[in-house]
Amino acid sequence: MANILIVDDEPYVREMLCEALAREGHKTSTAVNGLQALQALDEQGPFDVVITDYRMPILDGRELTKAVLGRKEVLPVIMVSGDPDVLLFREVFTALEKPIDLQGLLTAVDAAVLYATSAAWARANPT
Repeated sequence: MANILIVDDEPYVREMLCEALAREGHKTSTAVNGLQALQALDEQGPFDVVITDYRMPILDGRELTKAVLGRKEVLPVIMVSGDPDVLLFREVFTALEKPIDLQGLLTAVDAAVLYATSAAWARANPT
């Protein structure tokens, strides 16, 4: 299925997301902050989706999202946060409020993968 990068400074959140996504057949990698995530994108990619927390040390989710959007590949970002204001952050593919509804997350991942696949196909086959 999809190769997903999970970025969160809370170990139990990373573990819970990895387990839930693995049960659905997805491959996961993790990072504890945005800086480590950027390194993973360069060294372990390509990824199909990034799931990131908003509040993290060193490089937060908003800064990570901006860096991801500046890259050449189509890489949807799903942001999760306990801060409801993050739901208004337009640059992400979608935002989900913590506590995370796993079914909602799985639906968001499926939609993000479909979007990335469609966007990549459209770039490769311009009309």
